[in-house]
Amino acid sequence: MPEFAVPKLRHPPPPPAATTLEPFDAGQYAELDVVTNFSFLRGASHPDELIYRATELRYKAIAITDINSLAGIVRAYDATKQVTEQGGHPPKLIIGTRLTFTDGTPDLLVHVIDRSGYARLCRLLTLGKRRTDKGQCSLALADFLDHNEGLLAAISPASADIPENAIHLLREALSPTDRLSLATNCLHGPDDVARLEDRIEVAERSDSILWFRGIEEMERE
Repeated sequence: MPEFAVPKLRHPPPPPAATTLEPFDAGQYAELDVVTNFSFLRGASHPDELIYRATELRYKAIAITDINSLAGIVRAYDATKQVTEQGGHPPKLIIGTRLTFTDGTPDLLVHVIDRSGYARLCRLLTLGKRRTDKGQCSLALADFLDHNEGLLAAISPASADIPENAIHLLREALSPTDRLSLATNCLHGPDDVARLEDRIEVAERSDSILWFRGIEEMERE
């Protein structure tokens, strides 16, 4: 055992220089699916680094969606405050998470609408974490359906086959306020066109909103 505590090895970076902080224009880029280093083996960047870089690139909004966790939100929020204190214009911080399920339901990107929605999301994650070992989370679709008020949900872009019954249950639970979306993105591969056409067909058939990763269609006031 060391005699003294090991000092922190990381020194947080300063906010971007004020001269680079310009107001963003309506319609600019919004990233709605970002994981931080709090998502083990999935994310590498610290929350403040993401906020500062998004500010420099003049993102309109950024959603922190760590896997079954809200751990990166506090540091991301603090980073937006530091940018503002420097006279800058940080991107709108969207609070969210990526929910994974144990019953075969595709991952959901969940974004918070209001304070009550945030409280429900916290209770949902607490429920899942109490069921299993530390660092894990065990949730089923029924759990989300019981805690969905005040939340937007988008079926993950990584979901290849989307069960029709899952879409039906989500659509019914998140209606009539159009809170369900199907998310998609371009991987710059040979099957992009076919994959996007398939998502469009599913969205039309299920009467769901379709948004491309990074495009602002998902943002609703």
